[in-house]
Amino acid sequence: MTDTVLSISNTTLTLRDGVLVERSTPLVAPGLPGELSQQITYDPVSGFELGQTIMMDGMPGPIQSPLALVTSSETVIDAGDAPWDRKVLHRDAQGNLIVEDTFGDDGVNMRALFAGDSALQIRQVDTEDAARWINETRLFDISGNLQALFRLGDNLIETLEIYEPVSGTLLQRGQLDFGDVRNWETRSEIFDGTGALAQRITQNDNGVLVTETFENGVRLTRSRDDSRDDARKWDTIEEQFDADGNIALRKIVFDDGRITTTEFEAGIRQRQVETDFADAKAWSDRETLYDAEGKLSYRGVSMDDGRQITTEFEAGIRQRQVETDFADAKAWSDRETLYDANGKRAFSEELRDNGVVKTARWEDGILQERTASDLQDAFDWAERSEQRDEAGILVSRTQIWDNGIQSTTFFEDGIRAERVEVDSLDVRDWSERISTYDAEGNFVSRVDVPDVFDLV
Repeated sequence: MTDTVLSISNTTLTLRDGVLVERSTPLVAPGLPGELSQQITYDPVSGFELGQTIMMDGMPGPIQSPLALVTSSETVIDAGDAPWDRKVLHRDAQGNLIVEDTFGDDGVNMRALFAGDSALQIRQVDTEDAARWINETRLFDISGNLQALFRLGDNLIETLEIYEPVSGTLLQRGQLDFGDVRNWETRSEIFDGTGALAQRITQNDNGVLVTETFENGVRLTRSRDDSRDDARKWDTIEEQFDADGNIALRKIVFDDGRITTTEFEAGIRQRQVETDFADAKAWSDRETLYDAEGKLSYRGVSMDDGRQITTEFEAGIRQRQVETDFADAKAWSDRETLYDANGKRAFSEELRDNGVVKTARWEDGILQERTASDLQDAFDWAERSEQRDEAGILVSRTQIWDNGIQSTTFFEDGIRAERVEVDSLDVRDWSERISTYDAEGNFVSRVDVPDVFDLV
């Protein structure tokens, strides 16, 4: 004989060779001291209940047996072709049938508990694996209407269902996954008067508690709580759905203090607002807008250092970005970047705090040109620029000095090869100076072209 002990949410099952022999579950009794639990034991051969007791702090109380009122028993043997091997009829002192045990040919045993002519409880136990469950118990009212069903399936999912006796409508269902065949441990469902699902509470294997509400079978809300195991990067997720069951709103509270709220239309994301309450990120607020297809169209970010960044998209592809340094945290005040149809950088312009304006140009995401203009005369040069080939390798670099000298350096395969300086304002004793460099970019020679005046 092999005992298997299974436990979920403090409810424990003990099975012996596939037959339930004990079930223990906690009880809630407000106002009473100590911890209470109910313990039911079953016969390991027939599977029938032997008795149950209430445990207080681990100490058993009186045992209540379904056969406590039995004063006589009669065994009936099947001499023909009935689907059972034998029946045992148990009667009370007045001769009333109160318990009937039936031992089926297929190994399915059944116990019926009676009150008068009505069976109030019918319990079936599958001792030979003939059914898809280990045991099943049905409870009835005095008129024979089903009130509740209790089933332990072969997959070790325990199910309790409660019905409205007159209409037979399912009102509640609770399940425990002792066999770990689902991705949840426990599930509780409540149904409305028509039998449509109204609420579902699920404790998932990963520790997340999910609560859902429904109307006419359509989901209205869903909340997820990760407080038990804290295995996710968020604490809670709250969602609302429209009349068609499409997601309409989602709010996420993250472990780091951020809160993200996302709005949807017909299930398509339209707007998202993120707030960093705990200063966990380098930004304080972010707002994102989406087009009718749910693709990015706009994002605005307020950075902790005072910068404001706005980005525009078309069909989810970035097209323009503007950065403004309101708090003077950077060495620049404004930056603008444009992108091509594929979202690759095409042009940028930056206004520096010192008055210098910088621009850059790309083709297919490859840098082609850069310029800098000293508009406020903060430096001893007026303009700088550089050109690159289609692979982005530097070809030339030009600088115009405040004194009028223009210096251009040429590169081969990115290595300095030649420099040409032109004195347009006659501040030097030469009109042109040419410097050459070797294959490694080292200086080789210089040739000065004298001013025309010097040649006279």
